[in-house]
Amino acid sequence: MSAKDFVDSNVWLYSLIKSPESERKNQIADQLLDNLGLHVVSSQVIRECLTNLIRKVKTDEVTIRKLIDSWCSDCIVHETNKDQLSRA
Repeated sequence: MSAKDFVDSNVWLYSLIKSPESERKNQIADQLLDNLGLHVVSSQVIRECLTNLIRKVKTDEVTIRKLIDSWCSDCIVHETNKDQLSRA
């Protein structure tokens, strides 16, 4: 069984949004994702990433749907609920 590693939105976004200004951060995010075990992502992180991809870089709907499918099939997705928010 592989390790489970929580991945926050900043790592996903640096991996997904490439720019000359953040080239080093893009590389680090890609390497981190490649070297981690099974990715764990919360539904909140997915929403944050999608919001940024849609608003900041105008990602199209087809790409957004593919990303959602990828997260749901390749990661453990934890749903955010009221109890988690209250404890946080």
